Amino acid sequence: MGTSKVQPPNGLPKASSGRLDSWKEIAAYLKRDERTARRWEAEGMPVHRKLHKKHASVYAYRAEIDSWWQDDRQRFGSTEQVGAGKRFAPWALAGSGIAILAVLAVLNLGSLRDRLRGNAAEPAIRSLAVLPLENLSRDPEQEYFADGMTDALITDLAKMREVKVISRTSAMQYKGTHLLLPEIARALSVDAVVEGSVVRSRGKVRITAQLIHAPSDRHLWADSFEGPADDILSIQDEVARAIADRIQGQLGFHPQRRLTFGKPVDPGAYEAYLRGIYFFDKRTSEASQKSVDYFRKAIGAAPEFAPAYAGLAEALPAMCWFNDKPSTDALPEAKAAAKHAIELDDRLAEAHTALGALLSLYDWNWREAEKELKRALELNPNNSLAHERYMMWLQSTGRPSEAVLEAKRAQQLDPLSFFMNRELGHSLYVARRYDDALEQLRKSEELEPHNKGVVRNWIAWIYELQGKQKEAVELDLSQMAEEGIPQAQIDSLRRAYIRGGWKGYWTKWLRIAPGHRASYDNALAEARLDHADKVWKWMEKSADQREVWVTWIKVDPLLESARSHPAYKQLLQRINLAD
Repeated sequence: MGTSKVQPPNGLPKASSGRLDSWKEIAAYLKRDERTARRWEAEGMPVHRKLHKKHASVYAYRAEIDSWWQDDRQRFGSTEQVGAGKRFAPWALAGSGIAILAVLAVLNLGSLRDRLRGNAAEPAIRSLAVLPLENLSRDPEQEYFADGMTDALITDLAKMREVKVISRTSAMQYKGTHLLLPEIARALSVDAVVEGSVVRSRGKVRITAQLIHAPSDRHLWADSFEGPADDILSIQDEVARAIADRIQGQLGFHPQRRLTFGKPVDPGAYEAYLRGIYFFDKRTSEASQKSVDYFRKAIGAAPEFAPAYAGLAEALPAMCWFNDKPSTDALPEAKAAAKHAIELDDRLAEAHTALGALLSLYDWNWREAEKELKRALELNPNNSLAHERYMMWLQSTGRPSEAVLEAKRAQQLDPLSFFMNRELGHSLYVARRYDDALEQLRKSEELEPHNKGVVRNWIAWIYELQGKQKEAVELDLSQMAEEGIPQAQIDSLRRAYIRGGWKGYWTKWLRIAPGHRASYDNALAEARLDHADKVWKWMEKSADQREVWVTWIKVDPLLESARSHPAYKQLLQRINLAD
């Protein structure tokens, strides 16, 4: 660097008259997000406010910030050990023109002062959320990269068995938010959060992270890691290992199994993989196809990269779902991708999760599916999707009470996920806990008001089982209206209910609906009319089409009256669920 004196951050356009006129400018000057900059004000960073009639502006002088920076560095520099001995030199971008080593020193000041003043020991951390890493490049096209790094960090930290780690879906709800950390912690029910940033420039990647005790908003640890973009897996694993070591040390033990480094991967392959994850999470027709394309591109560029195969195994069935294609079209490639991922890396929990789901829901190989799902949970006990998939396995095999417990574990790991809350509601329905199921399904509706399809179906089914037939019919009709069913057909169904009651409604429904309804739904309609033989003819079609729902025939309350028919036992044998 040419000098031993630590310099304040630079490389940014100078503010007029050396003044920074907003929290945004102050944060940019410090190379940090606004939340961190606001927190540093409590550490003594000089910030000024000029009151106006309608609002107050915040500003700071660069010279004052530089002076504060140097004073605190000199005061605590003799005891700070930020990033010492790291394989990736923290913040040292040789020849890049970015002299920002001093930022790390300031990150540790809060917890350092506490230790020097003899404050209480750091609190134990038994639950954790990783907030979305900030994209410091300020390039919107790089958002997928920051989101991907967040996902990778969550995946690595989730391998800690002793700590609950919140899943990505819930954590990403706080992307771009300015909520206070204690508020976020309460919503997610966690002791601590990790927040930070990622920047990619000139073939280098730099990740910074801070571990914060959320209820008190207190810094516990901060560091930065940097390395070449073609070794990004090692960088992200190094970050996760450092955080895990810190947390596990506070809990008073160090597990025998440590987090391991990933293998170097082709930068282009990893970029395609991150884009695949980014589009997979959008859950739309167009995005699901892009997700598949990017995972395939990643595999083409790096045939030994196991996570890309695991991603493809999940993306292919999703693409069929969102594009109304038969799932059978994608199953051979999806299963082959999951198996190959495991061959490449047997410790990849996501691959075991994907294979377990495919083996149970589509191959009906329940014994092998259970092995895969339990292996996934052994490798990553914080994998909410693995818990949800195992919940489905328990439902299908006739263990609804255990399924509820597993669904609750999934929901606790992903508390703001519409999907996990919906699945918990369904598990309660299958367990015949109808009041609890209604409460949970309505909660899921609040999380995602524009995605009510299956939720409304299950609520209508519960109304039916509670004897509220009119409410069930009205909910079914409103759902049809949202699906674009012609109003004339909806009106005819309403008239059929008025004239013929419950039986009249479903008789008319079967004349209108079969062409655009799943075979499973048609079977349920026949069950309402006590046509058991027709129920199982439709269910055979459901099995032919590999509809996921056919695996519910052992536990769905609406099929109770039809299970005495001989065809029921025959179908159980076909899908390998006979006792």
